[in-house]
Formats: sequence, C-alpha cells, structure tokens
Amino acid sequence: MPSYKPKPLKMFFLYPLTWAALGVIILCHGLYAFIFRPSLFWLLMAFILDLSGLALWFVLAFKSEAFKKHYNRMPYEQNSKELLALIQGCSPAFRSAAEECIQLINRINADFPDQLYSQELNLMLLNIKELAQNNSQLYERSQKFGTEEQKKQMNSLLQHQTEAMQNTLTTLKAFSGNLTLLATNVEQTQSVTNQLKDLNDGLKEVLEES
Repeated sequence: MPSYKPKPLKMFFLYPLTWAALGVIILCHGLYAFIFRPSLFWLLMAFILDLSGLALWFVLAFKSEAFKKHYNRMPYEQNSKELLALIQGCSPAFRSAAEECIQLINRINADFPDQLYSQELNLMLLNIKELAQNNSQLYERSQKFGTEEQKKQMNSLLQHQTEAMQNTLTTLKAFSGNLTLLATNVEQTQSVTNQLKDLNDGLKEVLEES
C-alpha cells in the first residue's frame, strides 16, 4: 500500500508559518495604503511587491529543515490517527497489541525523527492499518455469521493475525530499548533497519494469507 503524501503546494498553505508570513504581508500592505493613500498605480506596484514577498517565502520555506520535517511527518501522523480509530473494531487481543505498537512507533518517531529506519516505521503503520482493516471485518463476521466450522476457521485466522501483531510488538520493544546506542552507530542502525524490513515483509505475508 503506497503511503499518502500531501501535495507540496497544499502543504505550503497548511504550514503555520505561511499564515504568519501572509499576515505580515497583509498588515504591511494595509498600513501602506492607510498611511500614504497611494494612487492606483502604486497600489498595484505594492500588490506586485506582496506577491514577490510571498514567492520569496515559498522558496525559503521549501529550503528550510523545519518545513521538510513538517511535510515528511504528515503522512505518518495521518496514518497514526486513522489507525487508532480503526483498531477499536478489532478483536480484543489484536487491539491491545496494535495499540502498544502504535504507541511505541509514536515515541520512536518523536524521540528519534528522520532516522534511516523512519521509512520502515511508516510502512509498518500502513501494514498494521491494512491488517487491522482485515481483522476488524473478520472479527465482526465471526461474531454474527457462519457455521461452527466457519467460525473455527475465522477464529484461527484471527489468532494468526494476533500472533503476528504480538511478534511485531516484541520486536519493537527490543528495538526501542536500543535507540540511544543506535543513534551513534550507523552500522547497527542499518542492521536494525533491515530487521524492520523483514518484519514488514512478515506482516505482508500475513495479509496475503488473510
């Protein structure tokens, strides 16, 4: 499942500092018009200058590290919020493990942003989201429909999904306990990134079996 990425222009106008810059431009334009009461020609010149200032801010914003971090975190934050709402309909055991996974991923991304493994963590959220959608639908069906044999098969599949989520949680706990060390060791960071990739591959296999 591809990660959702907001359009840069939309993100530019959603960026809080853009509204601050627009406020300054509008305020300066208003003061100029009020104090000097210029002719229409000079008002147009001032308007062109306003647009130039906005264009300059556009360039500066896209080059700033703060904007890049804000832009890159949007898909992750959206996936995290949607997932927390989605797992409320999952089976109890799956929901418990999934909630802990989300909390750990949130903490890791907050404490150690923009690391080599950040992309794998975002991909993990997407995989958990897809697995949670499947689990939620299957859990609802198992509660309302099917013969005893069908219910047994659905419960077996639910258990398999729960075990996959619990294994994910166990790995994340071990991973989060070594973050301070990993932050200073590029080789170990690459190794753990590969482990997270393997974990994501495992979640995809469970999805294919579901």
